[in-house]
Amino acid sequence: MFNAAAVIALVLMPVSALSADYPHAECALDKDKSSVLIMASNPDDQSYKCMATCKASMTGQRAFKPIECNFNLPKNAAEKAVCDIDGGTPDFFTKVSPTRFTCVPR
Repeated sequence: MFNAAAVIALVLMPVSALSADYPHAECALDKDKSSVLIMASNPDDQSYKCMATCKASMTGQRAFKPIECNFNLPKNAAEKAVCDIDGGTPDFFTKVSPTRFTCVPR
């Protein structure tokens, strides 16, 4: 008989180890909700070319604004804003959807 917890731990171990050294990107609103910022970091010793996408809702509108950002991440990069989508006025944006991102080694 096998131990289900041990199998799950073995399956998840490579994923968690990989995610610790892989670039990360996330869409977020700035303090006054006038901009959508795409924040990214790269703890890996490899440089990457990345694309992040998300959707933002705007005050008084039902539609979502699609946001796409292409950027380079140098190796061992601390978290920084790689894209800033300016709405122009405070409270222009209300929320952002979850971020999807893809990175390939450069």
